[in-house]
Amino acid sequence: MASCQLDVGGKPEITATDESGRGKNSTTSLTVNIEDVNDNAPVFPGTYNLSIAAGTRVGQVVGRIKAIDRDIHRKNNRVTYLLRGGTFGKFDLDPDSGDIVAIEKLTVEPFRHVYHLSVEAIDSGDLRLSAETVVTIKVNLNKPPVVPTTIQFKVKENQTVGSEVGRVKVTDPDMTYNNGEEIQFFTGEPEVPFMVERDTGIVRMATELDRETNDHFEMSVVVVNKGSPSYTATTHIVIGIIDLNDNPPTFSASQYVGRVVEDHDGSRAATQVDLDRLILVSDEDVTEENRGLVLSLVGVGSDQFRVDADTGHLYVRRPGVIDCEHRCQYKLMLYATDQNGKGLTSSANLTINVEDVNDHSPEFEERYEFTVNTGAAKGSHIGMLAATDQDDTVKNNQLTYFLTDGGHGKFDVNPTTGELYVSDTLKREPYHDVFHLHVQAVDNGFPRRSADTTVQIKVPMNKAPTVEKVMSLTMVENLPVGTMVGKVEAVDPDLGGSTGETLEYLITDTSVPIMVDKYSGELKLKSSVDREKLDSMSFNVQVVNDGAPAYTVSTLVTIIVNDTNDHAPEFTIKGGYSGVVSETASTSRGDVYVKLSHPITIEDKDDTTENRDVRVTLTGRGSDNFEFVEATGRIKIRDPSMIDAEIQRTFNLKLTATDQGGRGFSTSTNVSITVDDVNDNRPIFVSNSTFSVAPSAMRDSKVGVVRARDDDATAQNNRITYLLAGGGHGKFTVDSRTGEIFVTDSPNHQSMLDVYHLDIRAQDNGVPQMSTDTVVTVNVPINHPPRMSLPQYEFHLPENNAVDAVVGRVTAVDPDIPADPHHKLTYSIDDASGLFSIRPDTGVITANTVLDREVTATVVFDVQVKDNVYPQNSDTANVKVIIIDLNDNPPVLTGGSDYRGAVFEDNKRPMRGQIVKLDRNISVIDRDATEIHRDFVVELEGYASKFFRYSPATGQLVVRTPGSIDREFNEAFEMKIVARDRSFSWLSSTATLLIDVADSNDNYPEFLETTFTFTLPSVVNAGDVAGKVVARDIDATEPNNKMLYLLQDNPLGKFKLDINTGDLILLPSFFSKPRKDVYRVTVEARDLGFPSRKAQTKVIVRAPYFDFNDHPPDFKGETMFVTREEIAVGAVVGRLNVVDADKDGSSGVMLEVLHTGTTVPFKVEADGAITCSERIDRDLGPKYYTFKVRATDTGTPPFNVTRDISVIVDDINDNPPKFPLPKYKHMVSDIFPPRTVVATPFAFDNVDERDSVYHYTMKGDDQGYFHINEKTGVVVTTDMASTLDPQTMTYQIEAVDLYNKSLKAVTELVIQVIESAKPSNATC
Repeated sequence: MASCQLDVGGKPEITATDESGRGKNSTTSLTVNIEDVNDNAPVFPGTYNLSIAAGTRVGQVVGRIKAIDRDIHRKNNRVTYLLRGGTFGKFDLDPDSGDIVAIEKLTVEPFRHVYHLSVEAIDSGDLRLSAETVVTIKVNLNKPPVVPTTIQFKVKENQTVGSEVGRVKVTDPDMTYNNGEEIQFFTGEPEVPFMVERDTGIVRMATELDRETNDHFEMSVVVVNKGSPSYTATTHIVIGIIDLNDNPPTFSASQYVGRVVEDHDGSRAATQVDLDRLILVSDEDVTEENRGLVLSLVGVGSDQFRVDADTGHLYVRRPGVIDCEHRCQYKLMLYATDQNGKGLTSSANLTINVEDVNDHSPEFEERYEFTVNTGAAKGSHIGMLAATDQDDTVKNNQLTYFLTDGGHGKFDVNPTTGELYVSDTLKREPYHDVFHLHVQAVDNGFPRRSADTTVQIKVPMNKAPTVEKVMSLTMVENLPVGTMVGKVEAVDPDLGGSTGETLEYLITDTSVPIMVDKYSGELKLKSSVDREKLDSMSFNVQVVNDGAPAYTVSTLVTIIVNDTNDHAPEFTIKGGYSGVVSETASTSRGDVYVKLSHPITIEDKDDTTENRDVRVTLTGRGSDNFEFVEATGRIKIRDPSMIDAEIQRTFNLKLTATDQGGRGFSTSTNVSITVDDVNDNRPIFVSNSTFSVAPSAMRDSKVGVVRARDDDATAQNNRITYLLAGGGHGKFTVDSRTGEIFVTDSPNHQSMLDVYHLDIRAQDNGVPQMSTDTVVTVNVPINHPPRMSLPQYEFHLPENNAVDAVVGRVTAVDPDIPADPHHKLTYSIDDASGLFSIRPDTGVITANTVLDREVTATVVFDVQVKDNVYPQNSDTANVKVIIIDLNDNPPVLTGGSDYRGAVFEDNKRPMRGQIVKLDRNISVIDRDATEIHRDFVVELEGYASKFFRYSPATGQLVVRTPGSIDREFNEAFEMKIVARDRSFSWLSSTATLLIDVADSNDNYPEFLETTFTFTLPSVVNAGDVAGKVVARDIDATEPNNKMLYLLQDNPLGKFKLDINTGDLILLPSFFSKPRKDVYRVTVEARDLGFPSRKAQTKVIVRAPYFDFNDHPPDFKGETMFVTREEIAVGAVVGRLNVVDADKDGSSGVMLEVLHTGTTVPFKVEADGAITCSERIDRDLGPKYYTFKVRATDTGTPPFNVTRDISVIVDDINDNPPKFPLPKYKHMVSDIFPPRTVVATPFAFDNVDERDSVYHYTMKGDDQGYFHINEKTGVVVTTDMASTLDPQTMTYQIEAVDLYNKSLKAVTELVIQVIESAKPSNATC
């Protein structure tokens, strides 16, 4: 027997042993050679992340990778390294050592911050095995500095040179990685008065500033980062110059003179002072704050005026403070302070002259009382009247006296002296003990002012009887006829002094139920009086005195009728009242009242409160439950708990009303009160609450019935309505009347449940409504729907796919399938786009068409699975297909095929880093969807491209070489913009770029002459052009070559310069003193470019000798005149005195009336005479005229002055009197006593203002019966009138104006004589 044993630690041995039992054996060694096979793939021990500097040299090893192969034999474990991609031409890999070597500068474009190298390790076995890894190399490239696009600084105009204005702040995100980076600042704009420190970025002042010359400066600063790679960034700095208050205000003149009309009475709301020139103040500072001016007045009386700084007008501050009688001239100082009153101050003189006006009315010194004897002769002196006027001038304080009213023509006043005298006999009618005269004193000013006084003149005459003006009496109603209710008593102080003098009483109003005793004055009832129809009466009782003169006086008698209780109370509703009360009244808070059909109101026609005091009582069965509230007219329930509809439904009561507090008349009516039942029982369910229904039950199938009962008695309260309050998932409904439950939606539809719980509510119809809820269970045995394995699926498909390419598969499960082998599922797709299909049996989704990732990134649709059991169930899943992008689109310039840009010329002032201003950004889009496929480069092509370079970091075009752009050499540059795909250079697009060169303002204006000389002709006027200055600017475009002309100095303010044309124009001040023969001014031409450039020239104006006009005409003397109406045309109204200091008197002055829309009947002659030019009628036209007259001299230049002229038109007596009526009709009786007034035909003139005196005469039938007062026109009876028989008598009344007897009026008087009833001896 032989055995073999292998020892791993050494050589195996083989031992042979016999079986004889004698222990013989033999041993030998065995060598076994195991051949190695390639069964281990190389393995990378970990991940590789390298970080290297941006300045790594070409050829430098940046890292090493190592893969391990566990095979023993060399031929199987020798590893070779391959670089598969991701280098972008920057790295290479040693295949043996695994060293990664830089083969190109990392700062040369295209460069990246991170590279991902795909490396494969392959062994050397027969069946080669490999492994892959990714080496990530992070390059610490310098990142561009970040500066703001625009930086704004502000600096004061007095800032010292070298002071700091601000600092350009730079953000560099990788300064910590590149400690050796250096950032420097540059500016290429030497014209600006600022400099930038190269190392710090601090902006400092280079020269002094003037805010009045420039309000701001703009400059560009280039920030250079000298890292690897190097970067530049540009910021635009705007430096605003802050204005300082370095210019004081300037008045337009050193002296101002004004004129104002006094206004002591405050009649003018706002008075403007008439100034010789506007108060204008200017300030050359620029800002509103420094130019903000505050004007103030200083001096005695300065608080009475204010200056409007906006308009330059001067106003009286408050009405009523300017009075020439107090002060006629103000000498003040004007102060102007800028910075709104806190800055520099200038001053000027102001003189204000106050013109006196007629602003004081005359005043009488006292009230006047005189006594004159009735026998005083005509013309007798009575007394003197005196008034004073405080106005200072004679034209305003001279007075004229007028008797305006009173006196009945018996008195008059002297218009000049104020003497009061008798003008007619006092023994004729009318008779008065006292005469009250109204006298007016009128001054001669304009407008005329007047004062009135009352003069009392006592003339002892016969006294009239007196009686109380008002009498008040009382009586009770229902008195018998003839009852005396009162008495009228008159008092006559001289009743016994005249023989036969008597007093008689009479009532003229026959409608009153009262009569008066003719001789005693007793008042008695003519008829009975009812207080409810007539509660009071008023009437006049006349008392007639038949003395000489006869007098009649009257009293107003008022009789109050007192009330008696003669009416019973009455209910306003006839036939009784009805009311309702609820049995739940006991639950109410507070008082409970019956709801009545009508409010209970009671009327009592008696007038007094005592008789109308009504008390009300309730009687009848159950009346003790109620109480009538008299204050409100309502019925109150005493105890609401006693009101129960089940005990008593109706209360029939009696309501009694008694007046005089329950002691007088009574009236009754019925009240019916009904008790309303209330809902106080809740419904109760009494039926089964569990039902079953088949899943296939159709709509309107009956499920079962629920029932409830309500113990309330009335139909309104016990009628039950059934409601489905909740549950059922919309599958069931309940009949509101019967309680039957029906199917509304098949149980097989969504949602499907085995059991439904319905919340059923039974509610009654009472108020308040009551209800009860129950739960009804409905059992439904249903089939279960299939379910998708996932609610959402996501698949990936590369673009440009093949038709019918498989996208993915969806699956579903159905719990009913294991139990039913015939139960199957079917898949369908809901894809509106039609891009995909699904196999119905397997759920595999395929593509219907070729897809483009740039058109479609993702497609989302629903997939549905259905079972084959009735009713059929289904489920839905959402599918999202993501299209994988491929590099199949070129980069495209989004701005189109044409671009337009602009750049400033800089050949004279090189601009470092000048950026081209494009009409639209150069932006490129690569429509490939993923970033790796959108890698592209933008290049410029063509001859002009050498002037510019494209910055991929900013997308901007920058001028390559500063100072290379010259507008005069190149108006524009044309080149191509090319965008190329880095991976596939044939994928590209091209556009044309045209860059216009903008003209810079680099040329100064130049005047055609160094000095301009103009000589004026002998005759010139304000506004004439003395000459024209001309300059030119050779810049090509506006506004660089457009200029403005400015006067830099203007001696004495004689000229102004047209800013656009350069015309030098004479101002009106050219003719004012001081004057020169030669004037020298400096003119500046300033272009409108930026920065603005300017040039200056001198202008000499030679003026020959002129005869200058120094003084305007002046009106001296009166400008207010008085004339009469109806004066002759051509008559002189007044005369104007106009003088001219430049001439001899008024020679050479032309006068004219200015027509302002209203025609005046006057004209002005050459000698100043104002004459009447047409008829003047004061009664039809104005009472005064105001118009303007202009005086113009013939000097050089001509001056003119305008004044307001006033002409007052006095009234003359030129209108006849008029009677109010063409005919007067009156009746008389033979019992009328003598001197009874029959008629008063007064004549009057309502046109002429001044009262006239008229003489009255009466012509016609017999003259002896009636007499007319010659002065008053009053017609009275004579002693003969008692002998007249009934008849009609006609007279003609004539009134003649005593001041102009050609003026008269005539009327007719008809007197009807009637027969009077003879009085009887009986007393009524």
